[in-house]
Amino acid sequence: MSAPQSLTFVRNVFPARWLALLGTLFCSVLFVMLAIASQIDKVVEAHDYLAAAALVSGFWWLLQGSRLCALVYRMSSLRLPKVGHTMLKGGLLHFAVSIALPLAVLPWTMPQSVDALALLGAVCLGSALGLLTLSMPAAIPLIPVIVVANDWNSLLSDSSLSLLAGFVSLGAVGLLWRWHITGGRHSLMTPFGALLDGVSVQLPTASTSRRVAALQHNVHANPTKAPCAQRGQDVLAALLGPSCQTLRQLYGQGPALIVWTMYVACCLGLILWTIFWPHSRNETVFFAVGGASVFAAVMGRPAYRLWALQQKRYAGLGELMLTPGLPDSKMLATALIRQVWVCLVERGVLVSLVIAAVSAMMHPVSLAWVFWWIFFSLMLLLYGTANAALAWQGQSRHWAWISVSFFGIALACATNVLLAKGLQLPGLWILVWAIWITVSISMFWWLRRK
Repeated sequence: MSAPQSLTFVRNVFPARWLALLGTLFCSVLFVMLAIASQIDKVVEAHDYLAAAALVSGFWWLLQGSRLCALVYRMSSLRLPKVGHTMLKGGLLHFAVSIALPLAVLPWTMPQSVDALALLGAVCLGSALGLLTLSMPAAIPLIPVIVVANDWNSLLSDSSLSLLAGFVSLGAVGLLWRWHITGGRHSLMTPFGALLDGVSVQLPTASTSRRVAALQHNVHANPTKAPCAQRGQDVLAALLGPSCQTLRQLYGQGPALIVWTMYVACCLGLILWTIFWPHSRNETVFFAVGGASVFAAVMGRPAYRLWALQQKRYAGLGELMLTPGLPDSKMLATALIRQVWVCLVERGVLVSLVIAAVSAMMHPVSLAWVFWWIFFSLMLLLYGTANAALAWQGQSRHWAWISVSFFGIALACATNVLLAKGLQLPGLWILVWAIWITVSISMFWWLRRK
């Protein structure tokens, strides 16, 4: 493969340049923070150090690996050749980076209680679990993480066992992608990584125009089946794509109810399991940071879609303006924000329930943390809606708004860590939150008027 072909391949298996750079910088900062923390706290436990290294290595895949999954899934849908070869090359490239990045930083500051081979095993296991999570069907993506988290410490304490678990995870990845590539599966079985990258879970042969035409045909064929406003919202959601669709609009009424039932049942099962079958808690700072960061990333997906429509002038923007049955240009923004609001409410409830249930396994949940998580969920709901409104005006990438956003995410991660550890927030912390909320509201109205 020539140099231009290699460069094109790298661009295809990684996200956009600024997203790839931001994800690499974020993971590098987390590894540096872990190295500094191990030097400040000389008595850091070996299993905590290894667990943190494994979690950040897995987090790399959630930030950078979704584009590879989407590429392979689209290639298999189009019946293109060398699908397995592309998955193997892209997987090896991501796997090498996710292992080389921590091994370039951590061994120099490794505590004396940590073995170098154990660190390698932990990093390999974390990377393999990250890829396995992206390869799982979209309906059940967190099953491997939940199973491994049940006995995380004993798995990482033995380097040979962690390496073996990593190879088993990679074998499961190969079987899953063999199953995905054969096709003919239900839309709920779409790879989770492809769904994160915005791949539609509808049938691959159905274009957006065909889906909209099918919706409009159903409207005329069954004029009394649903309210007019709901039918208009469904057409609008089909034009916007899966990033701005609810489960009912993605899968239909019946499958959406099944997904809700599965998620709620799994969350309640985890909570009851934690209450009635106590086990050793794997308290880790990086899970608290990762949970808040993933929640914020999920709530920001609709805004990115609207920004892409405005800035890159896709054909979807013309369809929004010309499709019959949609509001005119003056009322279109209101309809878009209403659709984004409904989508974010549903995703916020699902994601907050899952993270809260897994958090109950990782650390003791106090009443203060419960109130904080409810406040954080509501704040992300409002912030995601405001970000979508700015994205539709092309203002969501303003440097001031991005700076305020990243500071808010960092502040939320720090708050989540403090409350997860059972510490009390100082009065100055509450004042910082009040100042940030005031600045965010002022910045939003200033950009809206601009």
